[in-house]
Order: sequence, then C-alpha cells, then structure tokens
Amino acid sequence: MSVDLKATIRIAIVLLSMIACEGCVERKEHLSISPTGGVMYKIMYASESPTDLYEGDAVPLIAGGWVAEQIVEKNEEGKETFRLRAQRFFAPGAELPWSFALAHDADAEAYLQFPTSVTIEERADGTYYHFSRRYGGREWAAIEVLRQQHLEVPLQELKGVEPSDWTPVQRIAALRALASFEIHKMLSFARTAFAETTPKAPQDSWLAVRYEMLDCIDRLDYQSLEKLLEPVEEPREERERKDRIEAQTEKFQEMSMQRMKQAVRELAGYNGSQTADFVRRYELYARIFEISEDLGDDSFEITVEMPGEIIASNSDSQSPKTANWRFSGEMLRDRELELMATSRVAR
Repeated sequence: MSVDLKATIRIAIVLLSMIACEGCVERKEHLSISPTGGVMYKIMYASESPTDLYEGDAVPLIAGGWVAEQIVEKNEEGKETFRLRAQRFFAPGAELPWSFALAHDADAEAYLQFPTSVTIEERADGTYYHFSRRYGGREWAAIEVLRQQHLEVPLQELKGVEPSDWTPVQRIAALRALASFEIHKMLSFARTAFAETTPKAPQDSWLAVRYEMLDCIDRLDYQSLEKLLEPVEEPREERERKDRIEAQTEKFQEMSMQRMKQAVRELAGYNGSQTADFVRRYELYARIFEISEDLGDDSFEITVEMPGEIIASNSDSQSPKTANWRFSGEMLRDRELELMATSRVAR
C-alpha cells in the first residue's frame, strides 16, 4: 500500500469518526563508550502494537547484525506492551550506524538517518572523547500548508458536528476536500521528481501535467461515494463499510497514479526510462513523507555513557559520565538536530 493510500484511509477513518489509533513508539538508545573507543550499543523500543514496532522507520534486526528479541509484557489489567530489544558491539574505529536499514533496502534513503561518530583526541592535559550525532531535517511544512489549504479550511464549518449528523452536501464537501488534498500532495512530490528527471524541461510541460492531475478531483463520483459515509449501526456493517472505503480509496489512488504516468508520457514527452525514473523519485519522496508522518508521535531518548568526566554537551541532562537527550519525532520536522558531548580522562 502506498503512502497516499494509507494517508487517505487514515483521514477517511477520521471523517467517519472511527477510532484510528496511531501507534507511537517509545525509542530508547544507550551507547556506552569504552576508553579504547569501542561502543556497546543497546536499543529498547516499546509500543502497544507489534506492527508499530516494524512499520514505518527501519529498526535493528538480526539480519543487520544485531542481537535482537521481541517480548510481550502484560500489566495487571491485561494490557499488552510489545518491546524490541537489540544490542551490538562496535569495535574501536568501526563505523557506527547512520540508519537501521538493511543492506540494499529499497527504502534506505527514506528512513531516518543519524550519522554518528566517536572520536578520540590526545591533548597535553588528557584524553578527550567526542560523541556526535546529527539527525537530518525531514520536510514537513510544505505538506502541512496543503493540508490546511485543501482539507482543514474547507471543512471548517464541520468542526464540532458529528459525522453521523452530516447532510449529503456536507459529506460530499468532505470527500472533495480529501481528494483535493491528496492530489495536491501528490503534485508536491511529483513536481520535485519532474524537476530532477528533466531539469531542462519547459515549465509549460509540467503545467500540462499539473492540469491533467487536477482534473482527477472532478472525476470522482461523489454522489455514490457519499453513501459510504452514511451512518450505520451494526459492527458488521461498519466493517463492510470500511472495506468499501478502502477499495474505493485504492481505486482512486490507482487512477491518479496511472493518470500521472500517462500525463508525463503524453504531455511531457517522457520515454520509458524517464517515466520509470520519475516514478522512482516520486515514490521516494512520498515514502519519506510517510515515514516522517509516522515518526511524529514517537518519543526518543538517547543516552551516552562516556569515559572520564563529561566537560561539555548540549544534552537535556547529564551526570559526570552520562549525557541524555529527550525529544519527539516532531522535532525532526524541517530542521536538523545535533547531539554533542565531550568527556575527558585527565592525565
């Protein structure tokens, strides 16, 4: 299932006032640096859903050289928490992971990237250890502007109104706003892919593709689709309706993608290899955004234990030997985040 289909289903579920539990993941990492520069790297992830641990961003797996296990814990009320624990030792001078992606993973470029290094410096007054990690900023604001413009603003009058009380006209307005947002989001990724695939193409060729895609918004049969939003009472009917929504959403997504491929071929003059390159780039940017969206409600806690005494850091808290950073996935939107700590073993 592609990013736009997932996003569409999530929003459709919200429109239907169903409970969509976006699973957050509690991500804890502990790096213990030895005096020789070796690193014992331990990972502790937790979530209320086992799928949330593995969907979205890459996680450390046995296939990637980690010693990993998943366990399930239950509290007194029977509520389950799924935990992923992994560890791996990196010898002095070994390259630390910049991602948890497996080798040759097709989504490697889209996953969260965090180049990490440990360097050792000898000075007259002692041995200095420098820990550094940089999270690259993940684009977010541009799509949020589109969400506001094409989804939230048009549906302003529906705020506070139960979906079960919507009139047919209001249901159609909600569906049209949803379709408009999805198409404009697709166009945002497609514009970047188009410019990279054919940087010298005249701008009117892109505009022709854009007009063709915007026409998709008007091609939906809103009169039929709004029937899917009519209230139902029985759980069986609710499940059936959700299946129908998913089928219609998939149909819309497939139509839009086929229309886009046809447009770049017929209106922009793309040959087969250019079309394939365009689609690959488009899917990359769509996947990057999907993962960025999934990361938003994750919590991060990074702890680094260093030799000697920490003399400088930008951590949120620290003890003589330990630096600790806490942040949410939202902190990675549209900006870089850098973690730094330096310790010294005096002579």
